[in-house]
Amino acid sequence: MKLKTLVASCSIALFAHAANADSLLDVYQQALGNDAQLQAAKANFNANKEAKNLGLSALLPQVNASFTRTESDVDQNDFDVATGNTDTTSETTAVSLSQALFNLPAWHNYKAGAVYANLAEARYKYDQQDLIIRVAEAYFGVLSAQARLTSARAEEKAIERQLEQTMQRFEVGLIPITDVHEARAAYDLAVVARLAEEGSLDIAKEALTVLTGRDNANLSTLSDSFEASVPSPQDPTQWVNWATENNALLQVSKFSVDGAKRSADAARARHLPTARVDMGWSDSKVSGDSFGQALDRANDGNSISFRVDVPLFAGGGTSAARRQAYQEYLSALENHKLAQRNTTKFTRSQYISVTTGAAAVKARAQAITSAKSALEATQAGYDVGTRNVVDVLNAQKNLYRSQRDYANARHDFVVNVLKLRLQAGLLDEQDVRTLDQQMTAVSSASLN
Repeated sequence: MKLKTLVASCSIALFAHAANADSLLDVYQQALGNDAQLQAAKANFNANKEAKNLGLSALLPQVNASFTRTESDVDQNDFDVATGNTDTTSETTAVSLSQALFNLPAWHNYKAGAVYANLAEARYKYDQQDLIIRVAEAYFGVLSAQARLTSARAEEKAIERQLEQTMQRFEVGLIPITDVHEARAAYDLAVVARLAEEGSLDIAKEALTVLTGRDNANLSTLSDSFEASVPSPQDPTQWVNWATENNALLQVSKFSVDGAKRSADAARARHLPTARVDMGWSDSKVSGDSFGQALDRANDGNSISFRVDVPLFAGGGTSAARRQAYQEYLSALENHKLAQRNTTKFTRSQYISVTTGAAAVKARAQAITSAKSALEATQAGYDVGTRNVVDVLNAQKNLYRSQRDYANARHDFVVNVLKLRLQAGLLDEQDVRTLDQQMTAVSSASLN
């Protein structure tokens, strides 16, 4: 079998035009509206950002209004002799206002609520960035699975042709029967590998469907001109500095410390007195008949009071709550220190993954060229009888393995770059758009 025919068949199987291919940006926008995890995170954000308003409410006036209407019909008897009847209707309208004058626990709770609202915003920012990573991993996971399946199918067809050629040469007595057995065993293994890759592709597609809520059969691929170059600046220290300032999870950790500190201050302040002013207005009316006499009375009045509450002893609960809140603050502080160290570690590690990944992509591309040359030489040796069929089959496997590794290396590199920007706190939708521009509307062949 000629090498040119083999490579051509592989190329035809590997790429086909897709009229309705979904780009990375398309899939990301679908996930924005359909990913259940992000929708839950958005609901949590909207709920938690109310913490500030809840804290503020305890410092603002508390106004209540009430209306009561009572109807009474009483027959009064004295030793079974009716002596009189009362039939009255009373109505009371009241309005009360209470305003805190000094309530330090409520003040600290309000400040804590403001911090926790900021924490919720930072957490939601991370959830939005994390969606980009989850979409990219699922998207390029499908592309990698498609590349492996395409390669497996092409390898199966190539080995099938090799088997046919081997049988023909055996029939004319040019090679021994062992070569036929070797070729048939290789073909059987290729069939098994292709079936396994079909299953892997279906699983990868399901992972993407979880995010988008739809079947994304055809996906755009990285263009041939895509270069795996390390993003600027090529200085891990600068990336760590960005992460220290912008990493969303690190900001969540910092807000957790601030919120725990405010909560501890509020718990400690419960030992202090509180003061408030209460004001009220009421209007009452009574009408009806009592023992034959008509009733028609009306009363209205205003009241104002100043109240001071001094906590003396609550069974030790106030002191216990103060100690508990302080220990929770210490826990948050230590967790923040750990988050700082992990952020530095993960950022440096991710930078290393990107730099090594860029080198790996270049090495994988060179490996394909070498594998093609090796297969061409082995095929020529087989044609003249200096190499056997096992050598040819191994050379073919090396070529297809090199193609699969190259596709996986490119996809892994892209995801690692996005993860590096996530660690640095720089990842946003513009990164998706920029990457989308480096992809082509030619997708992997539909593998249904």
